[in-house]
Amino acid sequence: RRSISCGVGVAAVYWLQRLLAPDLYLGYKNALEQQIQVQGLYGYGVFGMAADFEQYRLHHPVSILSYSVHAIFVAVLLSVLLWLRRRGADAEDPSIWLGLLVMAAVVVNPRVLHYDAYLALFPAFVVLAMTMELDGWKLVALMTALFVPSLFVPYLIHSRLMYGTYEMVIILTAMSAGMWRLWRKATAGRNGLPA
Repeated sequence: RRSISCGVGVAAVYWLQRLLAPDLYLGYKNALEQQIQVQGLYGYGVFGMAADFEQYRLHHPVSILSYSVHAIFVAVLLSVLLWLRRRGADAEDPSIWLGLLVMAAVVVNPRVLHYDAYLALFPAFVVLAMTMELDGWKLVALMTALFVPSLFVPYLIHSRLMYGTYEMVIILTAMSAGMWRLWRKATAGRNGLPA
């Protein structure tokens, strides 16, 4: 219920901005159209990857295919999260569960940009560290291995399409590892086995 009210609140803010500050809303809308239609900047998320693949590999405009890929991804992600919750995975390891929810909130956005991806990198690090049960110097090594390349990838890969993809791969990997860990704990708990 809270999630629905949050979504309604966000939609209401856009609607209110359109009514109360039409110039500001028009600037937002024009900037969005400029970035998408002129620059072809679809973001780094699943939708962005599918749209870029369609445009630059298949050589045709973005079609329903990219939207379908994103919709299927979101449906699968939400189904897995709901399934884990019904199995009690959120109670098994609330820290991993919370990290998964933060990352999911970012990746369901169809147009994930670098500042969105950076918000999800910290929970990705926490979830990976917890699933790998790291501490001490291994924790620092993981942080270095994940974050330092993020600083250099845009300079090493001279492709606009690849910017942000590294971070998205880390986030999706962390989500997969966290879901796997919660699934194992939830099923082991139900069967009376050790996780």
